[in-house]
Amino acid sequence: MTGENMTLWAGMIAAVGVIVNLGWTIFWSILVRRQVQQARQDDRFADHHVRLVKLEEKVGALPSRIATHEDVQEVHLRVSEVKRTANETKSDVGELKGLLTGIRKTVDAINAALLNGAKQ
Repeated sequence: MTGENMTLWAGMIAAVGVIVNLGWTIFWSILVRRQVQQARQDDRFADHHVRLVKLEEKVGALPSRIATHEDVQEVHLRVSEVKRTANETKSDVGELKGLLTGIRKTVDAINAALLNGAKQ
């Protein structure tokens, strides 16, 4: 072999070494990333399991009877009460809006009077 061939072979071997090293680096980074993702997923599943167990306990404690007409009537009464309260609140807000409008007009009149007084 000549010196040029030796240099060529050495360069090719170095290139192959770099490619193999790069391949191993990529492989290990993908492997580690997948393991981290799997660990996170396992933690999420464990959290979901705990939440499901708590939910099953609560559902087991619920009454298993069918709703009666009295239950439906009670729900309607509560909804009506909420609606009445909302209407009262709406009227109170309307009154407050009127009061604030009056205050704004009064402040505007005071400002106008002060500005006119300052000009004279």
